[in-house]
Amino acid sequence: SNMKKELRLISWNGNDPKYDLRPWGTNKDGVEICGKGITLDAEELQSLFDILTRINNEDEDWLWIIIKIYLINKI
Repeated sequence: SNMKKELRLISWNGNDPKYDLRPWGTNKDGVEICGKGITLDAEELQSLFDILTRINNEDEDWLWIIIKIYLINKI
């Protein structure tokens, strides 16, 4: 199967929509399949965007930035 990463806005069981980032494709029978991914609400997606923007704009170690954000959100 040809899997392509996609960001989709999805809703399950009438809940608020969330952003879903994962690989999607079709199997040999033409049935849509997906791989492992992550689901984010709008605030989490904005945080991820902000992190990636900082990584791109600054010459910091990306792993250190992710660890700092993780610690801030867990405290």
